[in-house]
This record gives sequence, C-alpha cells and structure tokens, in this order.
Amino acid sequence: MPKLSIITVNLNNKAGLQKTMESVFEQTFKDYEYIIIDGGSEDGSKELIETHSDKLSYWISENDNGIYNAMNKGIVRAQGDLIIFLNSGDYYVSNNLLLYASKRIDPGKADVFFCRFIFDNPVSNIIVVSDDSGNTYDWDLQNSNFPHPGTFYKRSVFLTIGVFDENYKILGDFDWNAKALINHRVAFQYVNLITAFFRADGVSNAAHHMNTFEHEKNKILSTYFRPAWLFKYINNHKDKIYGALLEKALGKMYKKKLNRVY
Repeated sequence: MPKLSIITVNLNNKAGLQKTMESVFEQTFKDYEYIIIDGGSEDGSKELIETHSDKLSYWISENDNGIYNAMNKGIVRAQGDLIIFLNSGDYYVSNNLLLYASKRIDPGKADVFFCRFIFDNPVSNIIVVSDDSGNTYDWDLQNSNFPHPGTFYKRSVFLTIGVFDENYKILGDFDWNAKALINHRVAFQYVNLITAFFRADGVSNAAHHMNTFEHEKNKILSTYFRPAWLFKYINNHKDKIYGALLEKALGKMYKKKLNRVY
C-alpha cells in the first residue's frame, strides 16, 4: 500500500484527541504521515499536540470556518497516495488495522474505498457494527452515507473534482460522496473490513443541529437523486408491494449508473 495520509480534525476535545492520537501512533503499519488540524482549541488540545509534534508531519491550531474547512486544510497538506480521516474521539479497532487495510486495498483498482465501522453512541450507550449489505454499497447513498473513518480516498480524486463544499456545516462529506459517485462516476470499491469506532458525539449527531441536518440532506437528495418525485414516492411507499418493486428497479438503474469495482 502506498503512503497513507491520516488527517485528524479537532476542536476542544482533548480527551478524544488523545485517544485518537494513541490509536494512530500504536499502528504497526508505519508508512503514513499524520496531520492534525485543530480549530484553535482552548482546552489544552494545542499543548497536547505540541507534546507529540515530533510524530506529526504537519499540525496547526487556528480558528477555522467549520469542520469541512478544517478537513480541506488537511487535504491541501496531504502527500500520501491515500487519505483517511480519523477525527478526534474516533479510534482504530486494532493496532494492526492499517496493516490489514494495506493488504486489502489496491489503489490501482478504484479511487474511493468504503469499509465498515462501529457506530458508538455515548448518549444511548448503543454500539452497532455497520451492516454488510450489498444494496447499501451498490446504490443506496440516499439513505447511507459513509463516515470518515471507514473511507479511504485517493488524494488524486480531490485534485480532479475538488475538495469538500465548505458551505455545508454537517453533510459536506455526503455531498462530496454523492457528487463523486453519481455525477463524476468515480470508481469505488466496498471492502468488508471493520476499521474504526466512530463516536456519535459530533456536530452531525447533536439534537440542536437537526434542522440544519435535514435542510442539508434535502438539498443533497434533490440535487443528485433525480427525479426527486420518484425517490420521494418510493420512500413513502416502501411498505407497499409496488413501492418495493419500484425500489428494486431503481436500485438496478443506479447500480448500472455507478462505477463500482468488484
């Protein structure tokens, strides 16, 4: 596996950042660079980063314009052939995870690689392993986005179609994934590998951001999933026989439209 760029974005989450950093430093696979983008934290995160600066390829602590502005800063600094985001609070399932990934992921086959993850909700104490559904990774992006720690991106694909849209506050990655796979037919591959614990305590899961979440989701669905009326009709009639048949037909259509590599 070519050199990997691991990017961590953090804002006032020192405890989570420490756990994430330890998870990276303990990896047996060492052909990576580690980049940390901190949003001007005031909880000791900056000092923690400074303590480990000798292990980092690049780091900065300054005010930013949201999570996607911070992630884009990391992309610009990245030099690896593959990029993966492991934001503060998230951590790999084992010290050998990147080693396993290096044996399973071939950058010569695709541009984006979607893996599995463990969804950890600290509020409800519910821990769920993402499913291994063929439909999910064939076409069902409208219901299943792919969190950062379970996605490997070829750096070159960002150079080709651009970085995350910073106008989004919560779902910029969903927008990028849909645009890349549907509009640009970027080649992607599903890899049945559980990568990381994804902590559901970020902005996308905060109750007071639900209005923003729904607004951004609806914008993305209406932009990339057309005709919008058909998707809406199917979603409203999934429990009916004809709704299920339409959904299956639509799935076949999108499976042909997307550029999935097997």
